[in-house]
Amino acid sequence: MAAIVKDREAPEAGAGNRERVGRTRRERREAPRLRLAVELFFLLLTVALVWQYHRFVGAVLAGAESLPPRPNGAEAFLPIAGVISLFHLLTTGEYDPVHPAALTLVLAAIATSFLLRKAFCAWVCPVGALSEWWSALGKWCWGRLFRLPRWADRPLLALKYLLLGFFLFGIVRAGDYYYYEFDRHADVGMYGYWFWGRYGVTMIVFATLIALWGIFTHAPWCRYLCPYGALLGIFSRFSPARIARDAERCTNCGLCAHRCPAALPVDRLASVGSAECTACLTCVAVCPVRDTLDLRAGGRRLAPRRAAALVLAAFLGMIGLAMVTGRWRSNLTEAEYRRVIPQMRTGPRMPHRW
Repeated sequence: MAAIVKDREAPEAGAGNRERVGRTRRERREAPRLRLAVELFFLLLTVALVWQYHRFVGAVLAGAESLPPRPNGAEAFLPIAGVISLFHLLTTGEYDPVHPAALTLVLAAIATSFLLRKAFCAWVCPVGALSEWWSALGKWCWGRLFRLPRWADRPLLALKYLLLGFFLFGIVRAGDYYYYEFDRHADVGMYGYWFWGRYGVTMIVFATLIALWGIFTHAPWCRYLCPYGALLGIFSRFSPARIARDAERCTNCGLCAHRCPAALPVDRLASVGSAECTACLTCVAVCPVRDTLDLRAGGRRLAPRRAAALVLAAFLGMIGLAMVTGRWRSNLTEAEYRRVIPQMRTGPRMPHRW
């Protein structure tokens, strides 16, 4: 123990060692900043997509002769359509021509999970970012966030997997549900749900309860209820990336476990393989002893900059590949949107067929 403390406080002399210590300290400071920068990038991109889609719908309703381009990236708001399209791809071999961007984004998130655990949730997802920042506001207000006791936390963790199973069961039972008109125009239906006030009292009450819960505990929607996170968590179990702990250097201070957003016992594990790990690098950033906690893949250490680059490369690379191969743009025409949008503006809440 004394040798470890000495290593932390007064590292051995030598230019090479001093350089390595300085690099380690710099990386610890960089880790949360890099993740915040990536989160902000995707959040701003999401806002831009929403604004562009809003302009498109507004132009249709105004009867404009020339419409602004419909952003295909807005299909990021159709995760269920993306999973339906994935099921169709696996059963028929056909890449969805109606919502190809939704399928591409699902595949991009899965690829990111294979490569770097559930990094999509901590680095890319705007809902995850907003939930995290909302909980940070609660921590600022109360001075701390509260954790549920283990007997309550563990059963609640299973909820998102039950919800995922429910959706997958429905998709399998419905078969090629995506050919139905509801899924064909799901982007308009989702827009109407949020911007035309098609949600009901149940949704308002649910969202209010989640918001109140989230200001006392860390991101309860992401931790307990998000079926998309459950799906990515399953794929992340096959990722070669792991948070690795050097037991000989570890002082058992418990900071990593205390600060872990997923409440994982990092200080007691040699390697973190849980499906709840999002590779957020919080534990690495707070560890006071250099070279004790690292993100590793295939025995190689992944510095925060490299982790951020891998997330961006995996996610944006899949999108770029889809664009190049013609699997990004929907085959829906302007004429069809001009017909459907006014009908859905004044029609029933969530029509399944026309």
